[in-house]
Amino acid sequence: PRRCNVRALFEISFSGEYVMKKTLILFVISVILIIGCVLPAIAAEPSLTVNLRIEGKDENLFYGKITTNNSANYNIINILMLADNQSESLSIKGLSYGYITEINGLGIGQTAGGKDNYTVTVNDVRVDFEDIGTYPLKNNDTIIVYYADNYGEDMIFPIVDLKKLDQ
Repeated sequence: PRRCNVRALFEISFSGEYVMKKTLILFVISVILIIGCVLPAIAAEPSLTVNLRIEGKDENLFYGKITTNNSANYNIINILMLADNQSESLSIKGLSYGYITEINGLGIGQTAGGKDNYTVTVNDVRVDFEDIGTYPLKNNDTIIVYYADNYGEDMIFPIVDLKKLDQ
């Protein structure tokens, strides 16, 4: 019968060729891990900054910039949620249902025979009520939320051109 020389197998297994393969495999794994950690930081989602103004029935309730780095927040509903979380003087209700039911205690349907609501514009274009959760936003968009009678149909919303002030 043939005898197995364990010592010879051990020496062969840990020869230079095996150590080189093991070193190469560890190097490749290290490079993959480093790329996996660095690449997401390099390819991070771009931030979105919008101008937001919220007008109540007789006063301005919020005016400022909202920035998010999460592309899931690139819609009006989530921008309003961020503003609500950032401002202690702002309370917006109904956003979890996909619409605005109340801002700072003034709810829809409380005046104008129940035909009042909050109307939203983006860059002076009115956004349909059902689209505020899906309306695509771009960097530096201007969102205005305002309290309106008769579902906003009778609302005359003034637009001021500030460029003439520079002349």
